[in-house]
Amino acid sequence: MSEITCIKQLDDQLWAVDEQQKVTLFIINGSEKVLLIDTGSGLINLKKVIRDLCGTKPIAVINTHAHLDHTAGNNQFPAVYVGRYDEPESHLLEEIYKKSGEMAYFRQGISNKDLLGWNPGPAEHITPVKDGDTIDLGNLCMRVIEIPSHTLGSIALYEANKGWLFSGDMILSWEAWAWLPNSATLKQYYDSVNLLCKMNHCIKRLFPSHGQEKLKLDGYSRFELPVDILNIYRNGISDILLGNYEYEAFKYNGIIHEKSSKDIPKRKVTFSAGGIIFNPNRTGI
Repeated sequence: MSEITCIKQLDDQLWAVDEQQKVTLFIINGSEKVLLIDTGSGLINLKKVIRDLCGTKPIAVINTHAHLDHTAGNNQFPAVYVGRYDEPESHLLEEIYKKSGEMAYFRQGISNKDLLGWNPGPAEHITPVKDGDTIDLGNLCMRVIEIPSHTLGSIALYEANKGWLFSGDMILSWEAWAWLPNSATLKQYYDSVNLLCKMNHCIKRLFPSHGQEKLKLDGYSRFELPVDILNIYRNGISDILLGNYEYEAFKYNGIIHEKSSKDIPKRKVTFSAGGIIFNPNRTGI
């Protein structure tokens, strides 16, 4: 296994696949089918990883949202699911994946050997999913929950028997990005977090798509967050919408999908755990 990859077993049917502590993919091994949540930056031979862990069962693939660090390995598979409002962004041309400023971040520190054969790109077939859709894995069933937040088409995946929730980039142990051109409004973000808070009694384990060893919360690995962080985000965003918050200016002028972000205003608010960066001109109130 390449040094850029760390695989951690989280349950007898669940693995986290970590790329450089920059993005986390999840493999769920059902009795009849395997589900891969996100495909990362395309640096990992994901089919081999899944075969080694789960054998030769059929594989379903779903993206929590359509940002390149979650979709660049999509072309390793014939078909991928994605939230319906992010589906248009899932068809970016292959050359954009390699030239993108976002992907340059994931190439930092990668040896030329690990970049040999790197060929990121979209899947041939992309199927949009909506709230309430399910993916049946046999003894496990993943339900799609639409959570407009980090992107308008962001989705969470919930497995009721296990109490697992996979939340994508919506909730992090540091400040989540809600300022991007394709982010939901802050009010929509609040509504999505509030929706998940109403499920608190059902959620037993919460898995985000990004984690770093140095930023993990006490008592949790970099692959898992305490469920109570949902309440922290809800209360924090509510305070922002009410005007009761202190913020820092967030300075980021990078290129996002070939467009400059320097003219987008950004405010960073830190909560007791996690936080959010948002565009004050797009609160939705």
